[in-house]
Amino acid sequence: MAKKPTEVLTGIEIGTSAIKVCAGHALGDGSISIIGVDETPCVNKVVKGEVQDVEEIKELLSDTLNRVEEATGCGVGKAYLAITGAHISSVNAQGGVPIRAEDRKITSEDIVDATRHARGYRLPIDQIPINSCQRAYLIDGERPMSQPLGMVAGTLTADIHFIYGNYNNVQTSCNLVDEVLGFPATDIAFAGIADMYGLALETEPSNGVLVLDIGAGVTEYVVYYEEGCMHSGQVTIGCEHLANDLAIGLRLPIPKAREVLRSNGSAMRRAEGGVRQVNVQTGLAQPPRAFKESTIQTIIEHRLLELFEIVRDDLAEHRMLELLSGGVVLCGGGALIPHIDELAGSFFAVPARIGQPGNVTGAEKEIQSPRYVTPIGLLHLGYQLREMEKSTATPFWEVIKHDFSRLIGIAKKAIKF
Repeated sequence: MAKKPTEVLTGIEIGTSAIKVCAGHALGDGSISIIGVDETPCVNKVVKGEVQDVEEIKELLSDTLNRVEEATGCGVGKAYLAITGAHISSVNAQGGVPIRAEDRKITSEDIVDATRHARGYRLPIDQIPINSCQRAYLIDGERPMSQPLGMVAGTLTADIHFIYGNYNNVQTSCNLVDEVLGFPATDIAFAGIADMYGLALETEPSNGVLVLDIGAGVTEYVVYYEEGCMHSGQVTIGCEHLANDLAIGLRLPIPKAREVLRSNGSAMRRAEGGVRQVNVQTGLAQPPRAFKESTIQTIIEHRLLELFEIVRDDLAEHRMLELLSGGVVLCGGGALIPHIDELAGSFFAVPARIGQPGNVTGAEKEIQSPRYVTPIGLLHLGYQLREMEKSTATPFWEVIKHDFSRLIGIAKKAIKF
């Protein structure tokens, strides 16, 4: 690979249907200028977000990166890798401390100690942390507070959301990126966390938002609330499952079912679909087969409702539904299915919209597509990590004591420390 200038940030997403690479520069105002974008199909080489053919993916990733380098005239800079797959899990961990000051006011040292205790949570030996996010602080075990400094209390508890994955799965992806680039990825992130940054949600009001990233093989989701990730999860259902359902229901080959999904798909049954006909050419020597458009729409709607139900049940179990006053934001390739925002809004009973990359310039087609939220989000995350490194030239726990008011905002975001 060509030499790597430190100014360039590179986001890599190895998805079920395609490898996407975005390169960009961080501008002075925190926005990202995209200077290169490319993607390569990898169908059947990655299944449900997990690499199946390492050597083939290495070759495809190398080709994609080379095209980005040629288009931009720049080498690959600091690389950030999105991680997904069925092996991803999450857990909430808490750590508490008694307030010892005579006036019982919470100090920055109390917050540091509580946070350190919570982050001491030990994962199973075969798991590796991917992201950790500050959820809230609890005053006296029950009152949630995002900024507890100066509050009067008997105890302070830090609540941390950990996202982790199987060590072997994560390391496989990291190793292949290392071998292609000639140097390791600077950091990794759960795809749902990257989406939060790609949508620039940290600049929106502090209403709770459910981000649903519907990819080809996996749907990741996060609940974003008050500048942090409160909950996350993934479901191994995506657009390939929609295509498979169409293939079975209509008795079509998978490639034809994918075409039908792209050209005639709809997330909701439409009144006019009962009379419209869709003609599908299945072979050169055969006449086209005709299907009612409503039949196609019904198959897609049923699978999407199943997906939404799984997500809703998980959110209900973790008491997240009441936080979603900001609604649902859809991204990933599945967000391009017509009327999917209507279906999601109706199902979750909150406003829903299609998300696009935020706080970004350049590459007009890509920055207006929900398909590129994850790799562009990796660039935003890379910038935030770089800024945090500048802020923490001394050990984090020492800096946070002396500059707590500034760093607490960073700590609330999905950044590991």
